[in-house]
Amino acid sequence: MSAQLRSRSVCSLLLLFGALVAVSRIPLAPRRLFSFDDVNLAYALDEFNPRAGHPQPPYYPLFVLQMRLLSRLIDRPETILLVLKCIASLTALLAIVWVGERMFARGAGLCAAWLLLFHHSFWYGGLTSALRTELAVISLAVAGTCYRAWSGERRWVLASAVALGVGAGVRPELGLLLLPLWTVSVLRSGAGGRRFAQAAGLLAAIVLAWLVPTILQSGGLRACVTSSWEYLRDQSVLTSGLFGADQREWWASVVRLLLWTASGAVLWPVAAGLAWRREDGFGFGWTRAAFVALWILPSFLFAALVHIADAGHALAMVPATCLAGGWLLNRAASRLEPWFGRDHALVAVLLPCLALNALIFLGRFSLPSERPATRLEALWLDIHDAMDLSSLGQIRRMAAVDDRAVDQVGRLAAERPSNVVLIWEGAQESWRKAAYYFPHLQVIAFAPKTLHNGSALVATKFVGPRPAELIEGASPLRIPLPAGARVLWMIDSRGPALSRLQRRFPLRRAGPVFYHDLPEEDGEADLGAYVLVWRSTPQKTTLIPRVNCRWPCPFSPVMVPNALFTGVVFGAPN
Repeated sequence: MSAQLRSRSVCSLLLLFGALVAVSRIPLAPRRLFSFDDVNLAYALDEFNPRAGHPQPPYYPLFVLQMRLLSRLIDRPETILLVLKCIASLTALLAIVWVGERMFARGAGLCAAWLLLFHHSFWYGGLTSALRTELAVISLAVAGTCYRAWSGERRWVLASAVALGVGAGVRPELGLLLLPLWTVSVLRSGAGGRRFAQAAGLLAAIVLAWLVPTILQSGGLRACVTSSWEYLRDQSVLTSGLFGADQREWWASVVRLLLWTASGAVLWPVAAGLAWRREDGFGFGWTRAAFVALWILPSFLFAALVHIADAGHALAMVPATCLAGGWLLNRAASRLEPWFGRDHALVAVLLPCLALNALIFLGRFSLPSERPATRLEALWLDIHDAMDLSSLGQIRRMAAVDDRAVDQVGRLAAERPSNVVLIWEGAQESWRKAAYYFPHLQVIAFAPKTLHNGSALVATKFVGPRPAELIEGASPLRIPLPAGARVLWMIDSRGPALSRLQRRFPLRRAGPVFYHDLPEEDGEADLGAYVLVWRSTPQKTTLIPRVNCRWPCPFSPVMVPNALFTGVVFGAPN
């Protein structure tokens, strides 16, 4: 750490930011697993199985390792992920102080930390995804070590290779996006060809240590690349024109990217005016500007051209914008210091920026129901939508939708514990969460085979964490069910599928879940794209073979208590 940061200062920052992270994260955290991705990561605690989607591509092997290490102390995956969110948030705040002190001047890093702490994207990510919060940690770790090498400190060349290699094991895509920064920094360090070869060899060794096992457990290199590419294409189809999104959707995603990354910049002009000096301008310098551009430009282009669907996805870039803002605010405060004193000057320049980000995160946004008539109105709607999607209200809405559904599934399943099937088709509610919290249920999910080609319908049956049956073929698909079963439906209540279902069955409703009981005698029902077929005798099905994927040491699974997957019944954990 920089010599400017003494041990007492480090302890003070650790206690201060640790308390603020705990107070601002723990009380607001969702009580269940928040997202589809979180469920996949929770399943990976028991078995790292990329072929079953545990977790999703690109598989994040070193993040799963973090979870497993914590699982030796903590049983609940919800608590494990919350602890990782808090640790990642605190680590990022300390790291940005270190990077800011080294890259700029004393005080700039601390200003940047305050900007980061209350940045709405960082706050949002710190409540919803430990995996995305670690984007900020990795970005800062690689940038900080690379800047030391960039500045000619050759002993940091190997440290930067370690940071990049380990960070890529947590977030593989970020490793590729930060590789240009690392390469240029090492070459610029003047370490020579031999040291460059050593650093490249060390980087390759670290990457291969986690990449080779991941490829093997994915079914080989071709399967790993194919599944990762298909996943990227499916995730990008709604946000990128390169993958099929229309121009309006693509533009909206770019607006979100700009707001999620640099919303605080709208208040920088006043600080920039105070920070300006005739002798050196803003004092940023072309060298720093080139470094920061090389740091964030690959991530920005990837987000703008390929994929950004969540405020947490911007966290690889947010620290850089906070550092730039911290530098300007710190220089502005030094300009005001003779009149107001250092502390009052800092409060004066920081408070408006902190208030703006807190307002975005804590505010309530109601979107107009009318279609925008002009481009200016459409732009304002996109800005409004971006703020709403990175707010506490969005977190609570998403959690409430799934919590209500999971609660009702638990109640309805408890009435018929031995013969219940849950069917999902196009609903907002997450069937993956219901399958996780009630592993005894049979869950059938209807979805397009791929989002970029939605014509082929596939039904996948899950029992617990893994797919047990895949039904794929020409429409209508025949879906076998046990006679007399209670069928729970998570279905789009505004779509035509519900009307077809109501014409065929006496549906009852329990909150967001519809349900009915099948007759005891054999029968079938044509529902358009698929036909439900119920028989009193077992149906012959083609099972997806269970693949026993186990990591070699040190990635062998930590055996989580069975209650983790089977003990959660009607009352989900609070």
